[in-house]
Amino acid sequence: MKGESAMKMTKKILILIITALFFIGWSNKPGTNSPVCTAGSEQKRPQLIPDGNGGAVIVWEDSRSGSDYDIYGQYMDVSGKALWALDGTAICSAIGPQRYPQVTADGSGGFIAVWYDRRNGKHYDIYAQRIDSTGKVKWTTDGVAICTAEGYQYDAMIVSDGQGGAILAWQDRRNGANYDIYAQRIDISGKVQWSPNGIGICTAKEDQEIPQLVSDSSGGAIITWQDRRNGKHYDIYAQRINPKGIAQWTAEGMALCTMELDQRGPQLISDDKGFSVLTWMDKRNGKDYDIYAQRIDISGTIQWTANGVAICSEANGQYDPRLSTDGSSGAFITWQDYRKGSDCNFDAFAQQTDHKPELCEIKQLNEWNIYTQHINSSGKIQLAENGIAICNSNLDQYKPQVIPDGLGGTIIVWRSSDKENDQNIYAQHLDSKGKVKWPSKGAAITTAPGNQFDPLVVPDGFGGAIVTWYDNRNGNTSDIYAQKICASGKIGVCPPASAMIGTNRGGKRP
Repeated sequence: MKGESAMKMTKKILILIITALFFIGWSNKPGTNSPVCTAGSEQKRPQLIPDGNGGAVIVWEDSRSGSDYDIYGQYMDVSGKALWALDGTAICSAIGPQRYPQVTADGSGGFIAVWYDRRNGKHYDIYAQRIDSTGKVKWTTDGVAICTAEGYQYDAMIVSDGQGGAILAWQDRRNGANYDIYAQRIDISGKVQWSPNGIGICTAKEDQEIPQLVSDSSGGAIITWQDRRNGKHYDIYAQRINPKGIAQWTAEGMALCTMELDQRGPQLISDDKGFSVLTWMDKRNGKDYDIYAQRIDISGTIQWTANGVAICSEANGQYDPRLSTDGSSGAFITWQDYRKGSDCNFDAFAQQTDHKPELCEIKQLNEWNIYTQHINSSGKIQLAENGIAICNSNLDQYKPQVIPDGLGGTIIVWRSSDKENDQNIYAQHLDSKGKVKWPSKGAAITTAPGNQFDPLVVPDGFGGAIVTWYDNRNGNTSDIYAQKICASGKIGVCPPASAMIGTNRGGKRP
């Protein structure tokens, strides 16, 4: 009995030690970082949203149950302390896999998560859950059904409706072999507001895919997607819906770019006037992808050159653009750039979902880099033609993500690889004039052993950022880590700041 009691006491002490280590706050060492979840099996594909007080909520897919993926979340406060259960709170642990979560704020200190869900055993549906600031779920256990129509529903995105609920959009195969775009609104109590299983945003022929959405600043949303209704190649379309789910622009969406060959992977941001800036990959030159952009007003009127302004048309291809507001209705646009590489024949867009960097049979270091351009509200580029390089390191750079710094500039994070099976994460800060503020090779977010994949970033409200990623430093399985970087470019707990700046409240799927 004494031996058993001693073992129990030892176990309790170990748990206390582990818990104390877990709650120590933001690390100031890029080789250590702050663990969000290091539970058994795999944790992957984190998303995050700032809390408005210098911290963030992070959600991810988690296979600790030993069978399928579930959805978990954790709240990291301004000092980097994990406020919810050790290794996170279960948001959904229903039977079957739950994958690819997204998250937005509810405006009341809580958060709404959405994911696609195969609990029916046949195809993926869309579910959502609201979580309060203590980590307690507020709606039906394991989530509210947003769409359980026949066929597969994928790639759900979410934005706040400004009333405590959210508007969601996804690609949907209920009508047969091709994907359409559907949407739904859910209120703060978890009640869906529009037609059961959502309203059709675009059900034109052929495929409509990869929806992105932002608030229209009037309780509705603006949604964009890539669209193959012409039967030959993808174009870029968009639609605005009001709070009642009624389309405000042309039926089946307004064409933003219908040039020859593919336009793919649209991204967009909005301002408080209802204007939106979009960017996408564009193959109109007939050989490889370039980066283009467009601005539209609240009525859907195109503001810049028809079919978009060229952001970068350098040789050999530019991919995976991301953008952040400059606070003056313009944008910083950042992308993955192959201008220094040899022209290898592959579809890099198709490769973006694969975290392996070897896209060509013969690969030389420093062929892939990250470039940035600044475009103002009139559609005029502000930096060097075809953009400026944000990192001069002799490494390959991938998967950029960007946020506003709250002062007219931007913070960029990316994945850096110097050899197979050794990928780290770096960040850079550009001020409103496009001047690099941190070390020329980027500030190190993590240099831990093994690979760190697909970083995402949100503002901390003080001119710095919080970054999260999934990480296999602990072996063959992956965990979730996070790191705070201060406005100075140093990582760890930041010096006290007198006021919050910036208002961006969202992370997106990479």
